[in-house]
Amino acid sequence: MKTQTVTIAINDSVFDFFPSLSKEMSNRFTHFLSFFRKNPLDPSLIYTKINDACYPDYYFVHIKEGQGGVALRTADNSLFMLLAIGSENEMRAWARKYAPVFENGGINLVCVEHKKPLTHKGEAVALPALSEVVLNTLRIPPHLHAMVLAIRTRDDLEQCRDVLSPMSFEALSRLDAGDDIEHVLADFQADRAEILAVEEEQHETRHTTEGKRTQDVSSEDIVDALKHPFSRQKFLVDPSEKELESILDAPLEKWRVFLHPRQRMLVERTWNGPVKVLGGAGTGKTVVALHRARYLAGLCPPGEKILLTTFTKTLAFDLERAIQSICTDEALAHIEVSSLDRWIVGFLRKNAYEYRICYDEEELNALLEQAMAILPNDSVVKSRLGLHFVKDEWKRIIQPLEITTEKAYLTTARRGRKQPLTRKDRRDVWAVVEEYRTTLDAKGLREAPDAMREARDILALAGTSVRYFAVVVDETQDMSVQALRFLRALVPEGKNDLFLVGDAHQRIYGMPVPLLSCGIDVRGRSKKLRINYRTTEQIRRRAVRYLEGQSFDDLDDQSDGTDQYVSLLQGEKPIEKTFATKTEALKALCDSIETITKEHGRALENICITQRAKNNQDIQDALTQRGIPFLVLSHDQGDERTKKGVRLATMHRIKGLEFDCVFMLGTPTQMNDDPDVACQLSALHYVAASRAKFFLSIFTYAR
Repeated sequence: MKTQTVTIAINDSVFDFFPSLSKEMSNRFTHFLSFFRKNPLDPSLIYTKINDACYPDYYFVHIKEGQGGVALRTADNSLFMLLAIGSENEMRAWARKYAPVFENGGINLVCVEHKKPLTHKGEAVALPALSEVVLNTLRIPPHLHAMVLAIRTRDDLEQCRDVLSPMSFEALSRLDAGDDIEHVLADFQADRAEILAVEEEQHETRHTTEGKRTQDVSSEDIVDALKHPFSRQKFLVDPSEKELESILDAPLEKWRVFLHPRQRMLVERTWNGPVKVLGGAGTGKTVVALHRARYLAGLCPPGEKILLTTFTKTLAFDLERAIQSICTDEALAHIEVSSLDRWIVGFLRKNAYEYRICYDEEELNALLEQAMAILPNDSVVKSRLGLHFVKDEWKRIIQPLEITTEKAYLTTARRGRKQPLTRKDRRDVWAVVEEYRTTLDAKGLREAPDAMREARDILALAGTSVRYFAVVVDETQDMSVQALRFLRALVPEGKNDLFLVGDAHQRIYGMPVPLLSCGIDVRGRSKKLRINYRTTEQIRRRAVRYLEGQSFDDLDDQSDGTDQYVSLLQGEKPIEKTFATKTEALKALCDSIETITKEHGRALENICITQRAKNNQDIQDALTQRGIPFLVLSHDQGDERTKKGVRLATMHRIKGLEFDCVFMLGTPTQMNDDPDVACQLSALHYVAASRAKFFLSIFTYAR
């Protein structure tokens, strides 16, 4: 049996091999990995020394019929690293090409065949002139300077991926995307310093191994370096059976185990107060939130819990399934997952709340319109400004500021409202509001924001009996003022109390709410993720185009742009076609689905068709006629990928999900004159487009 002195590590690229295997070979490799994890010296495992490898401790470990892997096995059998799997010929070639090297305190596998000349093929890069100072700042080794300076095309840049550290390659990719060189250098240095500082916090006695060459590597050094965040981005170290099973069940979702050092820096540290993490679509914000919840569960005192919450119940379903896949039963016992609305409803029910929370906008609009009838016909509010104005005044001023008296409303600064109101106009607005509230009372109804405010009052009376050890919030940008104030009240102020992730570019509900106005002070603890791990750069750029002409906040009254985001993946340019009729668009859509499944080998369950409208019967009919199975994603449950068929979803429902291929279907987008509505519409299309990982098709039709 494996003793405590033996370290097991598995390179993340091992799991990339699984999707290409037959079911029989996949089972064989899974069986092998289980044996390797439990006891790498099991008699059934046969090791053969690779004599011409570029590293002396490389062995070929046999699995079946010429298949196996490259294992780094030390002479004292204290360290076993599975680095790659494939055919024996492929593995022996791999062993001659890649070697372990110390970088940034961690361990990295680099290609030693870096002298291979660049091809200079493909699209030209947009890299600025790079001086020796810049290359050194980006921690690019001197012997690779000439290669980097010779980069002319995207293919050249991609060739450098294997010989550069991930962070150095990311920095070059950001420069190629047009990011300012001063921003990139500042971010690189700040991120690197913070990552290393957190590592020192976690492992104070670790010695620095950075700068050693391959031939200086010893087993003791590697074991120590494998614990570093830079290593844990690429290596699964001493995995539990559940970790291994989790990643083998969904090998394309390696986020369950492997985190970028920048993500791990956010997850595994002690924060002295609330933390805000921003990031564009695909940058791993939700991944960070999930792993943060797991990390905090390990710190949670007996009997206490962490709340992992988000805006909608469908996203909560997805979070619950995801957290179960990365946590032990012991950790899960400390984690409660719920949408905030669902939590509030349960809390109020337990406290004998006498009102029903109404989420039906049509019902509420009818009651507000009924309240308008109390105004005389010559009232400016009734005759000129109208129902829409009063509704906005209610939702943007009176509710968020929690105004409960006419006197307070008459003296309130109406920030952000362009339409001036006389004192008489304000009295008329307030008269409608009072009538509306009276009607809600009479019918035993409450709007969700008011119910949250009243739940906060009940919570204050309850003291600490229902408070949490910590609260982790996903999709923070969609939370209302009342929701954020309630979350602030739900956990005592202090270390590791609130962890909020979000992106205003994806705000498809509600309006901008500064965190500080809700009692959440993140100054000095506001971080940003800039690397898109989900989509290709071509899809990222097309998705961002939906945001042009709009301005977005950083969740705290400052602006937040998309100019510093970049994807490291390259792929095909999104397809955009316009058809005369929807019937023609649907025919082309079905043709494309058949092409993608046959020529690109994509499974139907990894394809999604999305549109703004809820009614998709015509899409269902078109798919049925072509014999293409489908599954309609409802708002009441998560997406079970074990169920076969193309997914059909509204643009709201697709939020939080990702697919190999996304078809966006609809009429040309028309922007609304209301800036808030226009921003939400832009964000909605951005969200939909950014769900695609490899293929994006935008089909519009005139009628």
